[in-house]
Amino acid sequence: MVSEKAVKIVTEFMKVLNNRAADVIKDVGANAITDVTGFGLLGHLYEIINGEEIGARIYCERVPFFPEVEQLSKMGLVPAGTHNNINARKFAVINDADIESYFLDILFDAQTSGGLLFTVPERHSFEVINKLNSNGVKHTAIIGEIVAEPKGKILLQ
Repeated sequence: MVSEKAVKIVTEFMKVLNNRAADVIKDVGANAITDVTGFGLLGHLYEIINGEEIGARIYCERVPFFPEVEQLSKMGLVPAGTHNNINARKFAVINDADIESYFLDILFDAQTSGGLLFTVPERHSFEVINKLNSNGVKHTAIIGEIVAEPKGKILLQ
């Protein structure tokens, strides 16, 4: 149901191993790192903040996703695991952005070949993005920040 261009972009992304990105991130000193797979972006982010005296803020407009994903999500073409992820972690999400359900599906997408989600000290954030890009790691973005409040929650803005 997707274009050949979208298939090509996604296939190329999935062929790139996370080890290149992991090497760059280790050099800078990540506070936390995880691959985004079955629990989706927000599920994995919750695992990072759970049990800590911190929360997270996500700037929804900064979250990159592949071409045609938004269209597919609006059509309801998401894995059943995505809805399981939402049901398991919706208590931890504060939707200040009043995002629509299709975008929440994207944020909780039960992917099987995701990239890396990591936190670094703010002073290193742009340095990491530049190093990732210069090492051929595409689709990088600063999508949020770790915050003191609300503890144990993810604030969507």
